[in-house]
Amino acid sequence: MTGWQRKISEYEANLHRVQRSWLEKLLGSGKYGEIEVERYEGGEQRMEIELHGVKCPDGAQVALLVDGRPMHEFTVQRGFAHLRLSSAEGASIPDIERGSLAEIRYQGETLLQGAFKVD
Repeated sequence: MTGWQRKISEYEANLHRVQRSWLEKLLGSGKYGEIEVERYEGGEQRMEIELHGVKCPDGAQVALLVDGRPMHEFTVQRGFAHLRLSSAEGASIPDIERGSLAEIRYQGETLLQGAFKVD
């Protein structure tokens, strides 16, 4: 980003495990990550993804999908991952709006998901 630019919107999705059994639904699921997307006046967009407690092998590649469209792949180490992207550096940031669905998938299985809300 060159110089100061005013933030015009910010969205956040809290990511939770997909609840498959009746027991998981009864007990609920904690937060296992979040995604923040910021848009700036000059057109720049930034995305930050943080995951923790992800159940997949060390070094596994997981995929971020937004509204069913593949967006990015990144590596998980010891259940954790952190990724920062900026359109000013050439990264492709999806158009996010309230209610857009984020999913983290490993080998086609959805591990985490959450809907974006205005932050």
